This record gives sequence, structure tokens and C-alpha cells, in this order.
Amino acid sequence: MKHPQGELTGQTYLLRQSAKVKGLAVVRALPSAAMQRSHV
Repeated sequence: MKHPQGELTGQTYLLRQSAKVKGLAVVRALPSAAMQRSHV
């Protein structure tokens, strides 16, 4: 389980999961207009 590729995949997965959580939090906390502005 110490393959570099596996570690990179795990890090990417964690980054994607955290991005999803943060994205959901932003969507719920801010209005759609603010979300679109920050998205651009």
C-alpha cells in the first residue's frame, strides 16, 4: 500500500472530497449570485 501512485490517488480523492464539502457549504451559505461571482 506504499505505492506512490496510490498515495497520489488518495491525496487527490481527499482533495476532491474536501472541495465537495466546501463547495456544498458555500452553496448553502451564500446566495447563488455570490457563488457565480466567486466561481468566475
